[in-house]
Amino acid sequence: MVRNRAPTRQACGSILPAILVLIVAVMLLGLGALRSAATEVITGASISAARDAFWLAEAGIADGLAFAAKRTAELPVAGSISLPPRMVAGTGRIETVIRVTGSDDQCPALDPLEAERYHYEIQATGFADRSAASTHVQGLYICRSTCDSSDCLAVETAPVTTYWSAKAAPP
Repeated sequence: MVRNRAPTRQACGSILPAILVLIVAVMLLGLGALRSAATEVITGASISAARDAFWLAEAGIADGLAFAAKRTAELPVAGSISLPPRMVAGTGRIETVIRVTGSDDQCPALDPLEAERYHYEIQATGFADRSAASTHVQGLYICRSTCDSSDCLAVETAPVTTYWSAKAAPP
């Protein structure tokens, strides 16, 4: 019969430091994974807010184009006009400004009438969560007849879009 020997004083508890080191290593790995997941959530929310700001600015451009098409007579011949700020529930707000950028007498659409072409720029900024902002600019022009006598016909063309750009938000 074989007897079990009692562990010697040196062997007693030698596994405890190894287990403690293993527990600390697993804890550190868990904390790293938790931090990485938190960073992913924050990054995802920031990307989502930037996307919302982009589409809010696009909606502002659409608002400006609709204003120019339906209320052409209210467009200024100099200076600018600000549309009322618009809140979009759960997303953010839109600010839109329409500016006159110049005029010329090149209106082939209204030949042979005397006409003037007014150039406008719609600047729309969308503001979303996490201080995300996106500003978009849309150029357009409208031709208007310049005849002042009572026997001539006052004519305007529909807005014609010319260029589009997105500007980076200030830091």
